Amino acid sequence: MVQLDADDANSGSAASATHSHAIGDMPQPDASSRTSADEDDHGHNVGIDDIDDAGDNGSIGSDSDVPSCAVCTEPLEWAAVGPCGHRAVCSACAARVRSAPNPDNRCCICRTICPFVVVTKAAAGVVSFSTLPAVASHDDGRVGEYWYCAAVSAYFDDEQQYEAAKAVASRRHGDQPAMVHRAVHGVGTSRSSSRPALCLRYMALPWVPFFGVRLGRPSSRDPRFPW
Repeated sequence: MVQLDADDANSGSAASATHSHAIGDMPQPDASSRTSADEDDHGHNVGIDDIDDAGDNGSIGSDSDVPSCAVCTEPLEWAAVGPCGHRAVCSACAARVRSAPNPDNRCCICRTICPFVVVTKAAAGVVSFSTLPAVASHDDGRVGEYWYCAAVSAYFDDEQQYEAAKAVASRRHGDQPAMVHRAVHGVGTSRSSSRPALCLRYMALPWVPFFGVRLGRPSSRDPRFPW
């Protein structure tokens, strides 16, 4: 056992010497190399931090910067702005909501009643409602520097948006049943027009004996018809 311990000690000493010799033969980096490597690592870390910060600020990915319509969730390019100042509904949804047969002139955000709205670019500045040209309820078309659609009660600063909203309102009005169309225009609202038509045969039956009108050819033996 003593001999084995001695051999192990000699083997360990030899291995230590070999390891020390190998380390001594390896080239050692100088101070300038270590400094350059540290700077490279630091620059790499800063780049990652910059990307993370940019992602947190929302600068990466343009979809997060584009507002969307509160009704259809589509990208909001043209917005309907009411006196309340909210511009969260696109021109197409505003035309559908504000047109007949069941127009709703309330803001979709704060529910404030907006007698009229201005359809303009979503990124445009503040709309001055005090400078809007006066219009009548039936006016339609160019009014000053705007276009006015009476069916939607809206001003437009773009002619294409005006034509599109007018087409939407026209389709909504034209697709309704005839009864709704008559009710909107006040036609056929009297009580007599709502009564069902009576069968002419039953209307004539009580007057048959008086006028001598014979329905069919009854048997001559029928006591109800002596003639």
